[in-house]
Amino acid sequence: YAAVFNRVLDEKFYILPRTAWMEDTNPGIVWEGGKEIKILMLGDSITHLWDSKAAAAARAKYFAPYKIFNLGVGGDRTQDTIQLLTNSGIPELFNPKLVTLMIGTNNSTRNDYRATVAGIKKILELISGRYPDATILLYAIFPRGKGNDNAKHLENQKVNAEIVKFCDGKKIIWVDINKEFLNSDGVLEKSVMYDLLHLAPKGFDIWGKSLQPYFEKYGR
Repeated sequence: YAAVFNRVLDEKFYILPRTAWMEDTNPGIVWEGGKEIKILMLGDSITHLWDSKAAAAARAKYFAPYKIFNLGVGGDRTQDTIQLLTNSGIPELFNPKLVTLMIGTNNSTRNDYRATVAGIKKILELISGRYPDATILLYAIFPRGKGNDNAKHLENQKVNAEIVKFCDGKKIIWVDINKEFLNSDGVLEKSVMYDLLHLAPKGFDIWGKSLQPYFEKYGR
């Protein structure tokens, strides 16, 4: 594991593949490099894809000066993030100043929105318990699908209306950039999200721009 994790010291940004920790519960990882990480990112494939070619320009523009570790995992729902935080042995490696979280869109296909809300609340509790001195950036679940009447998008909107209540503006900060992803008619375009779910370069630039002030404040 140390050999895998040490990539972050050279690249300043690394995606952790699910297989790296799900092969064994509580693998007893030892990695001193985690102490240098100032920013953790939690989420699903939307976060995971910061390591993609589509994100390359935004990553170079907004991430380069900071030591960031990306724990976003493709396909994850809230319950998977809870599993990562409780049983992977990975969170113990870090003591970040800032944790970003955007999770829940994968729940919209399989879970009632109230279960998603409860899952996000639990994740916030786990992050706060593990890193009491860290600030958490909680992002509204991003828009998805064609048209504002898309069922999954509407489910996510219900979740957003509830999880904003968990934020105090100090330890847990609410960030909602969803309107910035939409055109003047309030419609999501493929120039922003190529499949109306995952971000295109323009979408990553929007997200990166919103992250940068917090990276500057907490990532030094």
